[in-house]
Amino acid sequence: MKIKIWLSRIRNIFIGVVLGGLVLIILWNVITSQEVNFICNKIERDSAYSRWLVYSDNEIFEISNQWSQLRFNGRKVAQKIAAGRAYCARVQNVSLPLFNWYRNIMDVRSVDVMQALPTEAQQLIDSLRFELEKVKVQKDSLN
Repeated sequence: MKIKIWLSRIRNIFIGVVLGGLVLIILWNVITSQEVNFICNKIERDSAYSRWLVYSDNEIFEISNQWSQLRFNGRKVAQKIAAGRAYCARVQNVSLPLFNWYRNIMDVRSVDVMQALPTEAQQLIDSLRFELEKVKVQKDSLN
């Protein structure tokens, strides 16, 4: 009789731990998910860890299959990325380069290079375009 009670308690504890773990995994994925814009400098296959590494000016990302996110299309996502192009990507997890952990690219779409630049760079380019237009107008008025 006591054995049945203990087995019942152990079973309930096990079910609680498993369900709690699943809830924590889902919360972690939701909390760490965000969209980033970047320009890809290089993409390479890291066969030691079965992943692709995507290098940008500011950060290194990884593309890997993740069972915790029920995602198994890493190869398709990696095929969408080429060096020298700008992208908007949905990434998850945190980056800890010391431990060789990088944010994982979940989905990616190509964007205009201006959208991938930081706001300060966009403002600088816009001001340079304005100055160039002023110079063109001055040149035309001299002719």
